[in-house]
Amino acid sequence: MKISIIIVTYNGQTYIEKLFQSLLKAITPQLDVEVIVVDNGSTDGTLNLVEKYKVAMRDKLKIVKLGKNLGFAGGNNVGLLFSSGDVVFLLNQDTYIDEKALVAVHELFSKRPDVGAAQCLLLQYRYPNLLDSCGDIISEAGFGIIGCWGEKANGALKEVKEVQLARGAALAVRRSILQASKRIHGTYIPTYFVAGGYEDWYISLFTRLLGYKVFLNPSCIVYHDSLTRRKHNPYIVYNALRLFIELNAPVKMFLGRMYFSIIFDILISENRKNDTRMLLSALRSVTLSVKKSVRLKYYAETIARFQGKRLSSLWKPRTSAAAWLRWYLTYLRCSFNI
Repeated sequence: MKISIIIVTYNGQTYIEKLFQSLLKAITPQLDVEVIVVDNGSTDGTLNLVEKYKVAMRDKLKIVKLGKNLGFAGGNNVGLLFSSGDVVFLLNQDTYIDEKALVAVHELFSKRPDVGAAQCLLLQYRYPNLLDSCGDIISEAGFGIIGCWGEKANGALKEVKEVQLARGAALAVRRSILQASKRIHGTYIPTYFVAGGYEDWYISLFTRLLGYKVFLNPSCIVYHDSLTRRKHNPYIVYNALRLFIELNAPVKMFLGRMYFSIIFDILISENRKNDTRMLLSALRSVTLSVKKSVRLKYYAETIARFQGKRLSSLWKPRTSAAAWLRWYLTYLRCSFNI
């Protein structure tokens, strides 16, 4: 079984050295692995650092240079065109992996045909004794909670377990699932022509829609820097609406995202005027593409009926709205104190 590691980079020179040093330790002679780096137009010397590893990685490393930033989904879609692995391992640039991580991915997908996608156990990059994610959970408010975030990594998570949603920072998925998505959407990971938001949610939901399971693989350990401050992206609301249309997400998910986006912009955003313009553009775009979304929803409903499922069953909440609010306020406080 071949594993294709796809890393989308953008001005990530802070992380590249540590990431590739960890990959060199994790890629053993027994594994059939390729690494595809897709650079979204970096200007800080990221590519120069990546190219330093061409000799060490020999024919295992492919570098794809893009002239502009296509975002997470766009960059990964390009990387998939250059990949040939049976399992695709999406890996963020702000990570580094344990030396046994790739062996763990290979073993899980080789032994468990019911596994469609699996997230690695994420530990915090700056505080390795704390968990960064053990899978995402949908709340009654329609928001996502990063499971186990901030908890102590005391070795309690040792068994492979099924999760509701897998996080995209270190996500392995069977190529056949992404190919099925391409037959419907025309691309492996729907971008809706914008970046950011719910791409990893989509992969998890589509995987379950096809009858596979989504798991946490605790033997695959990856360290992820989730505490860097990020500017709010109003297109998250747009992507929430598209999931609402195509995969029958709860309407409160979209309304909740809209409400939180407004509050977030008031409290944090440094460029609210530009954000408003982006959001209006995104809503105008989704209005123009409702016909396509309804058609894609028909495809999804047909697949669900074939599996004996209903789309609404993909969205069963796992926690209360109050629990989500407490969790998110803690997350923001910790993130902005770093």
